[in-house]
Amino acid sequence: MFGLISTAFAAEAAGHGEEAFYQSPEFWLGVAFLLFIIAISRPVARAVTGALDTRAAEIARNIDEAQKLYDETKAALESY
Repeated sequence: MFGLISTAFAAEAAGHGEEAFYQSPEFWLGVAFLLFIIAISRPVARAVTGALDTRAAEIARNIDEAQKLYDETKAALESY
């Protein structure tokens, strides 16, 4: 058992165990992750933008309704 470990360390120390960066699974995992983030960013951005636009329209509608109620209340108060 110790002979196998020391043989592996010796091979690695001699430079036989090194591989190119593109042969590493971690490299391809990183590439896949970046591609996934790039692919998903546009639909997520559209969904967030749509939700914010809907919320802004609702707030504008509430402000208009409040202004209309204020004007009606002011007119009623002046008539009394």
